[in-house]
Amino acid sequence: MKAFLLIFGTSVLAFMVFKEFSFSLSKLLEQAVNIHHSKEEILMPGKLISDPISAISLGIALILGTAGLPHILMRFFTVPDAKSARISALYATTFIGYFYILTFIIGFGAIVFLTNNTIYLDENGNLLGSNNMAAIHLSHSIGGEFFLGFISAVAFATILAVVSGLALAGASAVGRDLFVYVIKKGNANEQKELLVSKISSLVIGILAIFLGIYFEGQNVAFMVGLAFAVAASTNFPILFLTITWKKITTNGAFYGGIIGLLTTIT
Repeated sequence: MKAFLLIFGTSVLAFMVFKEFSFSLSKLLEQAVNIHHSKEEILMPGKLISDPISAISLGIALILGTAGLPHILMRFFTVPDAKSARISALYATTFIGYFYILTFIIGFGAIVFLTNNTIYLDENGNLLGSNNMAAIHLSHSIGGEFFLGFISAVAFATILAVVSGLALAGASAVGRDLFVYVIKKGNANEQKELLVSKISSLVIGILAIFLGIYFEGQNVAFMVGLAFAVAASTNFPILFLTITWKKITTNGAFYGGIIGLLTTIT
């Protein structure tokens, strides 16, 4: 339901932006270039990318990282057989790809409708709530109060769904993988495992709240890039080799993943 509302809401937002320009991408881009102070530079790669190697690196991270994200990986553990897993993953990646295309239209639409619009700017001329709020402000600018409420509700539901999923994944990793199989060597009863999972979910939640407050002003796109880099370097190689290489061992997968994780974070 959350995924449907998210896809539906962003599709309507992109449609309303496109409609203002007679469904012409060239008109949308032309208007965005004319109104933005950077002019044609907004059509170039972002300021985070400074050289071709960085562009290739980021491209690989975004492509391979998608396959290593938790909400893609979970597709392989909630289906009865390999054929269903492939179909489920195909649906997920298709919807994610479609959503990425919509953000392209929404981003340039935000430039057109929000630049120099004093309703959404503070006294310094910056967007209220930082650039992370661009889509929310755009929904109000183009669809009024009702559409703003709908998009805000969908965004909030999405955040809750993702946070709850990550909290469960973290608690499961600590309670089962770490406590049961590493610390207790497989000799732990269910009550203790459940207790450790509950405590770890509480600790993870509190830690996430403090980190969220600390990184409040950070660019979400930059943070997403970091998450994709970790997924591409840690989860994806293990997933790919598990499927394609029969000689892979548990130790190989473990140490390979650790090397990828430490290298990426460093």
